[in-house]
Amino acid sequence: MKAGFIQFKPLFGEIDKNLRRVEELIHGSMAELLVLPELFNTGYLFTSRAEAFSLAEEIPGGKTTQWLCETAKKENLFIIGGV
Repeated sequence: MKAGFIQFKPLFGEIDKNLRRVEELIHGSMAELLVLPELFNTGYLFTSRAEAFSLAEEIPGGKTTQWLCETAKKENLFIIGGV
């Protein structure tokens, strides 16, 4: 199994932009397993608990979880991403 990781600087609070950026980085990868950075979807410079909760998503029904499943299937690989 070929494993790899993706490192990038997530834009804080910009979930859609971060998911698009990761998709660009994943596309065409030779890996069968990719590991994404912690909180790759939101960034992690929260200033308060309330701010963190405002960016939280339901798992497994949230946007990021659905995106992870769809992208893994489309790209035929496994993805590990901390949300």
